[in-house]
Amino acid sequence: FEIGCFPGGYLDFWGNLGYELNGIDLVDKINPDLYNWLKFRGHQVGELINGDFINYKVNRQFDVVYSFGFLEHFINWDQILIKHSELVRPGGRLVIGVPNFRGLVQRSLHFLFDRENYYKHYLPTMDTGKWRRLLEERGFDVIFSGCIGNFDFWSAARPTKMFSCLIFPSINFFKKHIKFNNYLFSPYLCLLAVKRK
Repeated sequence: FEIGCFPGGYLDFWGNLGYELNGIDLVDKINPDLYNWLKFRGHQVGELINGDFINYKVNRQFDVVYSFGFLEHFINWDQILIKHSELVRPGGRLVIGVPNFRGLVQRSLHFLFDRENYYKHYLPTMDTGKWRRLLEERGFDVIFSGCIGNFDFWSAARPTKMFSCLIFPSINFFKKHIKFNNYLFSPYLCLLAVKRK
């Protein structure tokens, strides 16, 4: 079950592993466009809901529940994460991924060159230690929580001339030479947890 499932690339990935695909998104195109595309790809499709996850009534549980780029848009992220957890069946997995705008390097780059997008994210959400504690209290074993990815930078904004001429070459230089995860500059945060039986 994917929360924020459009345009469906992650659903396609899980479908290739043999899972029945379910999800929810506010985007109108999930039915019939996404549904038909997933069926065309040969996947078993369950329910794709055009609706608001906040108002979604949890009435079944799933083997895998995940969201990427969803949780960080909410001030009440803890309630949203609890709702994610309620969808996971005992023995099932929960996967959460968000961009890392809190690390000093990532925060600075997004603030300077991607400011509109920066302000669409709630930075206090980007704390995998808080996620871990909340989920462990709710009966999960956390397999991994932390930053992922070597240094990189992506932006929703159109690059400015200064960015293209000065910053972009520097980013490429650091991408080639920084080959390890670090909270200061890794572009993403992730958690994988298993619900105890």
